[in-house]
Amino acid sequence: MSEPVIEIKNLYYSYGRGQVLNGVSLTVEQGDYVAFLGPNGGGKSTLLKIMAGVIAPDRGSVRVLGRKMPGTPKGVGYVPQEITNGTGLPVTVEEVVLMGRLTAGFKFFGWGKKDRAAAAQALEWVGMGAYLKEQVDKLSGGQRQRVFIARALVDNPSLLLLDEPTSSVDRTWQGRFYDLLAELNESMTIVLVSHDLNVISTHVKSVACVNHTVFHHHSAEITPEMMQKTYNCPVELVAHGMPHRVLALHNHQEEDEDA
Repeated sequence: MSEPVIEIKNLYYSYGRGQVLNGVSLTVEQGDYVAFLGPNGGGKSTLLKIMAGVIAPDRGSVRVLGRKMPGTPKGVGYVPQEITNGTGLPVTVEEVVLMGRLTAGFKFFGWGKKDRAAAAQALEWVGMGAYLKEQVDKLSGGQRQRVFIARALVDNPSLLLLDEPTSSVDRTWQGRFYDLLAELNESMTIVLVSHDLNVISTHVKSVACVNHTVFHHHSAEITPEMMQKTYNCPVELVAHGMPHRVLALHNHQEEDEDA
């Protein structure tokens, strides 16, 4: 059996006095396509940042692609939730995407033909091939978000981490993007933060409910009861015409209800 892509044990993280992640353990196997689901402030983005090596946990063990974190492991593509309005510098779309080819600790000797070909291909994947030489500051928010997705893809990562990647893009492109992720999932593991239940119901392979702790369900099946337990309030589930599917309750909640 291959080594897990992500292995987290007893992880804690806090901002000041506020505990964001509390004893989190999670294993993500190779080829999985996981959606992080949960309320704002529940720790979804924080957990993704720890996986990407952007921040370090207070304590606990984190291994990504076989490497101990924190760090910046090669083979990880990451798209943060917050994309700035512009870099403030005269940087082209191509140059931003090429930054995804840089690896920490390696000397930079300039971009070669292979680098530029990879950047062009990544931009084609996200429908931005015609903007190669455009200034990033002149793009709309949705276009910039697509450029940063291309930057995450340009080095053909083994693990792709996406924090609400389509929050600023139009609905038409969203559908094409999730079709692209399904194709990419054939060769890479994907972890996605999303509030879109239709996306979760129709695209991902498993769901991790994140609300300071984590419960990983090894299917993409969702019920209103699961949503209520995750968000701590009643939630109306709208499946956009998808058939109703059932998700097992969290273990500790089953025990509480049986008591």
